[in-house]
Amino acid sequence: MSEAENATRISVPALIRLMREEGVIEPENPLTGQCDLFACGMDSLAMMRLMILIERDFGIRIPAEQVTRDRFASADALAEWLGSLHRPPFPV
Repeated sequence: MSEAENATRISVPALIRLMREEGVIEPENPLTGQCDLFACGMDSLAMMRLMILIERDFGIRIPAEQVTRDRFASADALAEWLGSLHRPPFPV
């Protein structure tokens, strides 16, 4: 599968499952797509760990210079951003 195909299959449930299975964060309540990941225990180290796990499990490369707190704010935000990473730009 190409990076573009891998990026488009990164869903919110897949990200939540990855965070749970790998113990990236351990929230008191169940995670949803809208949960503030930083309020649930995400910090900069967990964010970098999650980035590496996503690259490993989904076979994509995440440009480190594009990693921001806003993009990792929730599983919804993260899935949307990751899905857009390898989409070709609109023709001009």
